[in-house]
Amino acid sequence: MLGAKPNTLFDVKRHPTVLAAQFAALCAACVLGCVKAANQQPPVGPAVSAAATQEQAPEPAKPAPPQTRPDKPWEQWVEQSMMRSKMRQLWYDCGIIVGNSMYPEIAEMFYLELAAGDVARKARGFAEHWENVRNRNREAATAASNADWRLARQKVNETNMACEACHFEHWSLATHGVLPETLKGWHDNDSVFGDEPWGQMKLNGAPAWVMKMYEMRAAWFSAGRGVRRLEKDRVLEATRKINDFADDQAKRWRSIETQANIIFELARKREPQKVEPHYLTIRNQCIDCHKLYAPDRGLDPMPWK
Repeated sequence: MLGAKPNTLFDVKRHPTVLAAQFAALCAACVLGCVKAANQQPPVGPAVSAAATQEQAPEPAKPAPPQTRPDKPWEQWVEQSMMRSKMRQLWYDCGIIVGNSMYPEIAEMFYLELAAGDVARKARGFAEHWENVRNRNREAATAASNADWRLARQKVNETNMACEACHFEHWSLATHGVLPETLKGWHDNDSVFGDEPWGQMKLNGAPAWVMKMYEMRAAWFSAGRGVRRLEKDRVLEATRKINDFADDQAKRWRSIETQANIIFELARKREPQKVEPHYLTIRNQCIDCHKLYAPDRGLDPMPWK
């Protein structure tokens, strides 16, 4: 029609297929644009770009300086006596037993059980040492009585080794002749085959106990001499002296072990009110032995009061 304006608007009703095609093209363009933008972003997590990796990478660690071995308190090491440490621990254990049984209403069975168990273990170890000495010595006496001198010699030597096993476990290193310089040389050289100095035996036990040990040593030498000379009476006299002392020590420690085991079971049964007589038996055994062999050093267990 003349003078009519051209139709610039899209007629949706007349061209639905064309509209659908245009809409699809628009969606495709949007999707492609999003994908492209996404591909340009660094991923989340450790998968970052090479540039980012270079920027965030830590500097190479510097090599650690060579470690030097720390100085050790060698003087304390050589002076430390295992026997003294065990005795002090036993004294402490007895205090814990008293503290957790005298007043049942505030007693802790946990600590009572631990302390009694420790006393029993240590007492058993000492008893076994002395029983080993006693039994080997008795076998030497029996062999001498039967004129079996080869066996007698063997058992006399085994008696000595039973004594030395206790010494090896309980003496301080200084008593063995070790010096601080001896251990320092081992440590610094990583070897025991250097030219480190050694000292002389340094006895540091209670004087009365040391004298008793000298008596036992003399008896052992006498038994050995009797075996070499086939002198039965001499062997029997020497082994009797060893037997009397070793048997007494073994029985003392077995008594302490027995009473400590009873206290251990009372702790498990939660019956601390029954501990007193068993503890006093332990204490009396300690006091009697201290009077004989350590009158100036023996630390008696805590009293029950």
